[in-house]
Amino acid sequence: MNVPYVAHIPYLDQPERWKQADRDEWLRLRRLADDEVLYGSLRDAAPSDRRRLATALLHKRNDGMLNGVPEMPSIGPADVCVAVWLPSKRDGGTFSAIKKAHKRGTPVVHINPDARTVTMPSRAALARLLHPAVQEPLFDPALR
Repeated sequence: MNVPYVAHIPYLDQPERWKQADRDEWLRLRRLADDEVLYGSLRDAAPSDRRRLATALLHKRNDGMLNGVPEMPSIGPADVCVAVWLPSKRDGGTFSAIKKAHKRGTPVVHINPDARTVTMPSRAALARLLHPAVQEPLFDPALR
């Protein structure tokens, strides 16, 4: 099976605050990519706007990985979402991307680094992971 490796890069400055070893790995992986998608730039952003813009570009990158890139027809919607996620983390880009994948019916492979597990939860099980406070009804109202 030939699966193309596409590097989805939110903005080129992304690794600027990382450790040198992590920046080197980011560059190595980028060089290995068959193609890359760049979602924006922070270069012209005012310092006060950089954090907000960076967050927006990270979400745009996640959306591109899930939904495909319209201006690049060869990069279509994801058939599956592979996510490294701590279920205790209820905010951020990974949580948002998993919720979007669930909403559009994309299967999710969940890598839980705390539990050291890899699972592919059913839609119902994923819903329980995403919304643990929502209680399932004790009875089916449709049967009333």
